[in-house]
Amino acid sequence: MATAVTFLVSALRGKGYGQSPKDNKPQRSGILGALRSQEVLRAHRLSALVLLTFALLHIANHLSAFWSIEINLAVMRSVQPIYQNAVAEPILIVALLIQMITGLCLFWDDRRYRVRWLDKIQAYSGLYLSAYFVIHGAATIFLARGITFYEASGGKEGLLQDPSVFLSYYSLAVFALFVHTARALRNILISHWSQRTAEKLAYALMVIGFVTTTTIAMALSGVHLHNNRDRIAVQRR
Repeated sequence: MATAVTFLVSALRGKGYGQSPKDNKPQRSGILGALRSQEVLRAHRLSALVLLTFALLHIANHLSAFWSIEINLAVMRSVQPIYQNAVAEPILIVALLIQMITGLCLFWDDRRYRVRWLDKIQAYSGLYLSAYFVIHGAATIFLARGITFYEASGGKEGLLQDPSVFLSYYSLAVFALFVHTARALRNILISHWSQRTAEKLAYALMVIGFVTTTTIAMALSGVHLHNNRDRIAVQRR
């Protein structure tokens, strides 16, 4: 427990972001120099904690669809009141705006030091997530508020029976979230453990992300351990 608290404090203080002596990177200047890099990073990580809380609930809800659509609908009814209310929604919107603005500043300032492939995939996964959150957030709020996993995944047939960019668009976002988080976790852990251990844990999180993404993609495509899409379709007529 104490170790977890230490990691959290380190994250919020902005330690470990690409400035670890183990990485041997030069001190940054430019945009972040003017905006006080540690404050920007602290705001980025604090907003990330808020968004990750929501994202984990959302992903857990979608993972339940692999078992069955019926279970997914039950889980959705349980978790939606947590984030779909007059208090949580404004907090999520503000956190999202902070995350995007600070993320773009970090992306721009870090461009000269992006040498390792882990640095590159963190940066570009973050860019993809920014675009995804804008598109998906706007669509959810203004066009498809209250839509269920069953409806979003093509109804009775699933997305494999109705080819759509939504499958790759959504699946890539889930994997990008895990990749981006894994790299950030590595930056924090390297301040406490060896670089090798920190990177092993980051890779492990990416593998978990790949398995999670694949599982959700299968559910979106109509693959379930207990397939009751036909019954759900009859109930919705």
